[in-house]
Amino acid sequence: MAERRRSEIAANIAQAQVEYQSGKVFRGTVTQIMDELRK
Repeated sequence: MAERRRSEIAANIAQAQVEYQSGKVFRGTVTQIMDELRK
């Protein structure tokens, strides 16, 4: 069970890295993020 969870975490990290490199990740302050979500 622990090994399966490690694999899931590794897959999530890999996906996050792909999204970050392709510019799909929004970074900013909480206020900036909330403003962006309201659009």
